[in-house]
Amino acid sequence: MVGTPEHFETCLLCQRDFHFGHNRYDGRWIERLRAYICTPCLQGNWDGLANPEKIKRLFDHLDELGIPHPEPNAKGWIPLG
Repeated sequence: MVGTPEHFETCLLCQRDFHFGHNRYDGRWIERLRAYICTPCLQGNWDGLANPEKIKRLFDHLDELGIPHPEPNAKGWIPLG
């Protein structure tokens, strides 16, 4: 019997591959950012993204797509959700 093929996506923030499909979803597609974000990055940044390297990666991605940058929250961090 042939196993179900695995499907992976790459997290925009940490650049790691994660399972995304076939009853296993270790991340989310964030439509307004047009990006896949893995569960560890989402959980570790639930109140906003503060890491300058990851913010730059996100903003570069948004700039390439012509998407406006999200407004920082009250802490000055970038919301992901």
